[in-house]
Amino acid sequence: MTKPTSPPDPAPLSGANPEPSPIDHAVHDACRHLNRGVVRHMTCWSALIGGGTAMALGLMYAVQGLRVPLWIYGVSALAAAIVFLVGCWRRWSNHQEAAGRLDERFRLADGVNAARTFGAERREGGFYALQKQWAERAVSKVQPEALRPRLSRRLAAAALVLPLLAVLLGFRPPSDAILEAERQAAATLQLGQELNHGIREEVKRHLDEAEELERELLDPESLKELAERLETSEQRADLMRQYAEMEQELAERSLALQQKRAERLMDEAASRLSENASSMALAEALRQKRYDDAAALLKKKQPDPKADAKTQRAQLEKLKAAASHLGQAAKSFKASAGSSGANPSARDLADEMATLSEQLDAAARDYDNALKKALDEANKNDKLDDATKKKLSDCQGQCNASNRELQKKLQQLSAFRKASLRLNQMRRTLSQCQGACAGQCQSPFAQKKAGAGSVDSLNNQFTPEDGQLDAITGVKSAGPSQTTIEEASSGAGVSGRRGAAPAAEHARQLESFVDRPDVPESLKEGVKTYFESLPQTPEETLAP
Repeated sequence: MTKPTSPPDPAPLSGANPEPSPIDHAVHDACRHLNRGVVRHMTCWSALIGGGTAMALGLMYAVQGLRVPLWIYGVSALAAAIVFLVGCWRRWSNHQEAAGRLDERFRLADGVNAARTFGAERREGGFYALQKQWAERAVSKVQPEALRPRLSRRLAAAALVLPLLAVLLGFRPPSDAILEAERQAAATLQLGQELNHGIREEVKRHLDEAEELERELLDPESLKELAERLETSEQRADLMRQYAEMEQELAERSLALQQKRAERLMDEAASRLSENASSMALAEALRQKRYDDAAALLKKKQPDPKADAKTQRAQLEKLKAAASHLGQAAKSFKASAGSSGANPSARDLADEMATLSEQLDAAARDYDNALKKALDEANKNDKLDDATKKKLSDCQGQCNASNRELQKKLQQLSAFRKASLRLNQMRRTLSQCQGACAGQCQSPFAQKKAGAGSVDSLNNQFTPEDGQLDAITGVKSAGPSQTTIEEASSGAGVSGRRGAAPAAEHARQLESFVDRPDVPESLKEGVKTYFESLPQTPEETLAP
């Protein structure tokens, strides 16, 4: 639909700037009043539509207990402005329309339009002059302001009340549940930042404390990348999920570092070494899994190459006894370890240590035989020939080389063990972080302060009569006891409380983790595997 165009205004009849005629004045006033009415009506309609939009959107948030966001008022104001501009453009009146409205409203029989048309066509005199005079007399008696459309009171009231209600709705505070949710979200965000910072610091601490071989096993770059990948979130489920994923990654690494077969070999060797008094220290070091100390003790048992043959043979006796027990343990271990579920790296290290133990046993016996032969020859000829010296040197070198290789494997096993313990400590920290996110425990990085107590609060009370202090007194060691003392011979079996406590704790952690609906099934299976692989002995920690 196109708007009607206004015909050109009548050309002046004479002179450069003729005075406007009464008809022009009347048409201009009518057009002005009509457009003022359009502005008033469109202002009310735009306010009504904008207020209704804000009210509708605001109620969507209010019924949920949320705070009305400010963007709603911006959108409503934009909608109101668009409605106002489009409405004014569609309903705006020109002079032609105003003239028609004058004729229609005051029943002038199209006289105003005819007079304006004749003037535009420069028709003068006779009938045209009479028509113009009649139209001028007619418009002088009318009131153009009567053309202004009346504004509905209901529309004006609605246009005033609805935006006011929408604005008042914006001052409505959120519900207590929403405030609590916002508080929880802020607390979760802060907790996530604290936990992420603590995990990164712990990873850095472990890497700084680790020795060179441990650092290679831990893979510092990928471990740092895992820690840096942690993000903060307002949802506790997201925090727990990322900590569970990192814990699963560390569990896989720890499983790859497990050297159970090699440790069982050393345990069997320790039991055999304990039969010899000269090897008790070495046996104790292997039993306690202090493999660095065991390597140092093996090095001390190595004979001094600068000493004479008799002294070297006396020194070799200790190494020979240890090597013999290590070789026997290796043979027994190989015979009983036909099939193993350990990973390939664990089998390789165990087999290498068993082979080196056997080689050290054989090399120590060869070295001992060479020393015995050299002593016999020295007793007969008072000196050693070149062949004997070469044989003795070769046996000594082979024995020392086997001893050094076994020492390296013990140090490697120690590094594997320490790296695995460090990963387990980080996994335990991640598990505590998940518990902190679930509200089951405090943050593992929270600062703990010492508490304050009062003894008087336990044994002194005010009497209701005189307000004086009463002290509860008694005879020391008198009265029934809550504990009993039994002789060792009267008991049977071994107490299982020490092992039952970790088992119960592991079961509780497993149940709480597996029952969570936000944890993927793959993570649950990894956690089950981890708890099932835990040893039944008390948990070990790294030495400070």
